[in-house]
Amino acid sequence: MRVRGNTDFLQNQLLNAVAHKSASAPSGPVEGQYYYDSAKQMIYVYSGSVWVPCGLASHYHLISDITGLQAILDNKTPYGHTHHLSDILDWEGEFAAASHTHPISDIVNLQATLDAKASSSHNHSISDVTGLQSALDGKSAVGHGHAIGDVTGLQATLDGKSGVGHGHSISDVSGLQSALDGKAASSHAHAISDVTNLQTSLNAKVDKSGSTMTGALVAYLHGSASNWEMVNVAYGTSATPPANPVEGCVYIQYS
Repeated sequence: MRVRGNTDFLQNQLLNAVAHKSASAPSGPVEGQYYYDSAKQMIYVYSGSVWVPCGLASHYHLISDITGLQAILDNKTPYGHTHHLSDILDWEGEFAAASHTHPISDIVNLQATLDAKASSSHNHSISDVTGLQSALDGKSAVGHGHAIGDVTGLQATLDGKSGVGHGHSISDVSGLQSALDGKAASSHAHAISDVTNLQTSLNAKVDKSGSTMTGALVAYLHGSASNWEMVNVAYGTSATPPANPVEGCVYIQYS
C-alpha cells in the first residue's frame, strides 16, 4: 500500500513496524526521513543536509563545524601511505641487514631444541628401529642359493629343454636335407662347358707352348732407356734366310 499524504495516528502506536532496510542511503531524502543501514547495522535520520546516525551517546560535528580542522588534516598524510627508506632517519642502526646471522644463543630455546635432535650424520643399531629385526628375519641372506627343488615347476621346465651341448641329425631339421640336395659339395669341380662362354674366351688365347703367333709382338723389355734388351727370347734358326722377310726380321744362321 502506498500512502501519498500524511497519516495522523491520533497519538496511537505504530506496532510491529520495520524501518526501511538498505545497504546505502536512499536517494532524494527529506528532513526527518529514516532508514536502517543493513551494512552498518544502524538507523540513520536525515537532518535536512546529512544522514545522522541514531542512538549515539554524544553528538557529532562535520569537519567544517570545527575551526581549523580541515587545515590540520590537510597537513597529514593519507591513511595507508608508504615511505621510502631515505625518508626515515637513522633506520640503519635499528634493523639487521638483509643478509645476517645469529648465534644459537640469540634464538630462544634453540639450543634446547637442538639438544633433543640427532646429529645430521648418525646411525642406528637394528634394535633402535622398531620391527626391523623381525623384518630381516623374514628375508633371505644376500648370497643365498636355491636347489632346483626349491623353485616351483623349475624341474618340469628344465625337463622340457635340450642339453647345453646337444646336437641334431640332418633329419631332425625340417627341410634341411632338401636344401642340402640343392647345393654343391664344398670341394667340387666344373667342366669348361659348365661355365658360360669359358670355351670362347679360351679359344681367343694363345697356348703357353707350341702355338704360332702372327702380327706384332709386344714383349717386356729389360734394361735401361739407353740399353734395351729382350731377354729370354728364343730366335728362330735356319740354314737359309727366311722367305718373305720384312724389315727388322732377325735370324741366326747355322752352317
